[in-house]
Amino acid sequence: MTKQVRTALPGAGLRVLFVDDDAAVVDSLARLLAMDGFEVDSASNAEAGLALARSGFYDAILLDMRLPGMPDLEVLRRLRAEGIRTPVLILTGFPSADSAFDARGLGAVGYLTKSMISGAELATALRKAAATAKPRMLRIRPLFSPFRPGRSERISALLRELQRIEGSADSGGGAATDSGRADLQRALARTVANRDLTFLEFVVGAKALHFVLSDPSLPVSAAIPTIREWLDDASDRSAALTDPAVDQILARLEGAGRNWSMLTEAEVAAAVDRNSHRLWQLLVENLGLTFPKCRRAIVMRRAVLELWNTDEHVRQVAFLVGYDDAGHFDRDFRDLFGVTPTGFRGLRLPHGDGRSR
Repeated sequence: MTKQVRTALPGAGLRVLFVDDDAAVVDSLARLLAMDGFEVDSASNAEAGLALARSGFYDAILLDMRLPGMPDLEVLRRLRAEGIRTPVLILTGFPSADSAFDARGLGAVGYLTKSMISGAELATALRKAAATAKPRMLRIRPLFSPFRPGRSERISALLRELQRIEGSADSGGGAATDSGRADLQRALARTVANRDLTFLEFVVGAKALHFVLSDPSLPVSAAIPTIREWLDDASDRSAALTDPAVDQILARLEGAGRNWSMLTEAEVAAAVDRNSHRLWQLLVENLGLTFPKCRRAIVMRRAVLELWNTDEHVRQVAFLVGYDDAGHFDRDFRDLFGVTPTGFRGLRLPHGDGRSR
């Protein structure tokens, strides 16, 4: 049995999951948090709390240490065992040094006593907890392969797919044309979600996907030659790129992680021993993009890898890549790719029907 208390304040605040079997405590603290701008979902037992933690995105979890039917801290153990990394604050009516030590050992970011915590103190603790969240990105290797002459294997595979799709559309009727358009969309989505791309290949893939999705009436036979030209241009630019500062700039932007919005143009320019004017020249001449567009492409690269390779809720993906507002993330993603994050994820499916959350 779960119930929800939603903030009535304008704008979405931090979203908190409160797991506690004491209804009076939940009601009083949830109302105080809602008045402070939080969105609070509550669960009255361990299993319901685990289910909510698995199914939704939360900036923090407020967890009673003792829940009926489970040993102390068992919910926290299960969350961590399942890879759920949401910051957890333990709330208890029975504080002890040993339980505080155990909670910290399991990854709790705070340990609070029910009888001693005020609404304002709890709100502050939750904000601090949410700020400790670490981006869980797919960072087995850098986001982009190094610049290099020639094409990545994924781009070579895309060109073969384009040839097949073009041939099928030319030889068939209306049904073949519709099928070819769907195949083209999925091929481009697979391409931008591939790890083996250079920065320019990713940018061109995003441009091509937007091109195809933004005009449903565009014939496949007209789209494919244009996409080939863009891919050839990306290969030529990569082969001609000799200034190591471009790679250094992109690495600096990539290294900012979810704090990308706080990394200024002047800071990046200084890191590569350039002034801001020269930084813009380097990026526009070599990549055809301004500094803000390069920064946004890197952020969206992280988002694409998460959307394609995991089933994380779109709101959590937005948070992981540095957006506090999922609506802004949705808008920026659509501006780059011509499709919403949910729509992009739907392209993984056999018929691109968007059922993936």
